[in-house]
Amino acid sequence: MCYQDLSKIVLFVLIIFSFFTTGKSQDTIASRRNIFYLEPEYSIGKIVPNRSRFPGAGYSSCYSLNLGVFYNSPLNGWASFYNYPFSGVTLSMTDLGNEKIFGKQFTVMPFIEFNTANRLENSIYLKIGLGCSYFTKHFDGLENRKNKEIGSSCTWSFQSFMYYSLFVSQNLSINIGGGYLHSSNGHIQLPNYGLNQAALSVSTRFFTSCINPAFQPKNSRVTVNRDMTFYLMARSGLGIHEYGSANGPVGGPKRLVNSLTVSSGVLLREYIKLDAGFTARYYHHYYHQILNTANTDYSDEPRLNASNLYFFLGVEFLVGHIGMDIEGGLNLFKPYYREHYLTMEGDTDFDYWLKQLFNTKLGLDYYLINPKKTPKLNGFLGASINANFGQADFSEVCAGMLYYFR
Repeated sequence: MCYQDLSKIVLFVLIIFSFFTTGKSQDTIASRRNIFYLEPEYSIGKIVPNRSRFPGAGYSSCYSLNLGVFYNSPLNGWASFYNYPFSGVTLSMTDLGNEKIFGKQFTVMPFIEFNTANRLENSIYLKIGLGCSYFTKHFDGLENRKNKEIGSSCTWSFQSFMYYSLFVSQNLSINIGGGYLHSSNGHIQLPNYGLNQAALSVSTRFFTSCINPAFQPKNSRVTVNRDMTFYLMARSGLGIHEYGSANGPVGGPKRLVNSLTVSSGVLLREYIKLDAGFTARYYHHYYHQILNTANTDYSDEPRLNASNLYFFLGVEFLVGHIGMDIEGGLNLFKPYYREHYLTMEGDTDFDYWLKQLFNTKLGLDYYLINPKKTPKLNGFLGASINANFGQADFSEVCAGMLYYFR
């Protein structure tokens, strides 16, 4: 599909939306409700190199369509707690500036956008998104050896943007923004340096119902339960990755990473979870490497030396049934990582020290029951990308259970 065809489709959709954006603006508790919107967005940017011998690329251009909801209703407790945010999904197509090597990127990304002020107009918004992308070009040992940023067609994608609302009326708002985008397959397929982009954008939101430009979120807060609810959590995860570094080796087998987590924490003010606990992991790749190399430093206890134990602190931001989970961990036991790093990365240095000591996790969870209701038991499913400090380690899916002390 060419850009001209895309622009015609966007124009047609906007015309259809214009039939719905009529009416009078009201701002009473009874009349306010969640409002849908459609937002075409154009951004221009540049790939930020993260290695030497980067093949180079021109300016990137991205055409996006944000399908979202302005959570304008005080009857929605989490919307009031988060200062009445915008949330939805972004559909985008990006020309990365080097068609031969990087091709195009197609992205589907759920997002949430927080208002940092007590007004709609002349306000700054923070937008965070986590989704997936499809690349038309990725590393190929025969035909595309220069693309070491993207090792597979499908990747995780993360977005962090700041927006400024230039103009807000009853039916639309005009915004400018800038930020950072990152894509990585989570070490599932190598090479995997990841693709980083910096970009500037302009967008226009078209609302399906009239909004009140003078709406002030702080003046419309609803009462939030300030009690703390304690809980216990157990989680089992199944990850997958290739053995190696960001640069390779290429085409190796993919093996599993099993994990088991136990933690305790507190549900704070209904919409934020804070927890601390321990996770035990078992790396199948480490076990096979120990057996294949017959390294006497590890072969006496291959299963134990292929394991990992760490302590972590986590925070999770809850939006209805969905939670964005962020964890930072401190490795207590991970013996084979030193051998892994020496073999694949080189001599030990400060970078090794950071990766050997710290790990991080970013993911999304879906709860069977809204956590706000604090049922005695609640189950959840999740997906995450796990890293050694800032370097991707593996991608994971998980299932878990929460027990609340009500």
